[in-house]
Amino acid sequence: EIMPAAGVSGKYLGEPLDPVSGIRACIPMAGATLNTDWIDADEVIGENIAVAAIHGTSDGIASYGKKAAIPCCQTFSAQVAGGCEVVRRVAELGGNHYLLSGEGFGHDIGESPWFDTLANQIPAFVVKTVICGENIAQHSIVKRATALQVCPGNSPNIAPTPLCDVVAAGPLIPTPVTEAPVGQVFPLRVYPTRTHGPIQLEALSADATGEWQVDVLGADGHFVRSERVSLANTATLDLGALPQGIYFLQLRSLRDGRQQTLRVVLAGD
Repeated sequence: EIMPAAGVSGKYLGEPLDPVSGIRACIPMAGATLNTDWIDADEVIGENIAVAAIHGTSDGIASYGKKAAIPCCQTFSAQVAGGCEVVRRVAELGGNHYLLSGEGFGHDIGESPWFDTLANQIPAFVVKTVICGENIAQHSIVKRATALQVCPGNSPNIAPTPLCDVVAAGPLIPTPVTEAPVGQVFPLRVYPTRTHGPIQLEALSADATGEWQVDVLGADGHFVRSERVSLANTATLDLGALPQGIYFLQLRSLRDGRQQTLRVVLAGD
């Protein structure tokens, strides 16, 4: 599906993607796990799941490295592994990995320029690994002008976690941006968009006629079914047998490869 807020001015994806199944990437943001051994080769190599971790070195809620859970509380003994250790494990297994360290940043990934960078870098990592099939092993750093205290008000304050040494820090991932054509007109429309049965697909121009592949996806992105329609000016598609809910129609022209995603809601009678 088109990602209107992803990357630079929302221009990473200008057309729908082919349906996929399973997990393709995992992006923990200021998160931690009890045991990095839970990440195994069957996932990062066998299933080719790419992993990127976004974490601040002054995070007092979930440590960037390996410390007691919620270190600012100083009441938990269980050790958890943060972004550095998660990426270290994926690197040991030989999987695609990217650590975006926020030097001096805390648990709030929404702080600028921390968020501005990760909003650019997460889609860049996913596009290059999942879509383009590239291999990435990278560590980049965003440094806060004034480092935050890990646990403000504690005495003595807990020291920030040293920057991860899983891989030498380098530049950010270049952003693979493609400009969408100015004034692009989508070839099809659907009506009604809320229905309990058949819907009509309509060609908005003469060159939109012909054979179209229609993949129906659920609201969670899972593939439901696929069929081919022959479009002169209009064509009927009956979704009445499906349960009520939101569906996305991913359409691809079998003549010229153009693609479009349309949304419909199946409601009761």
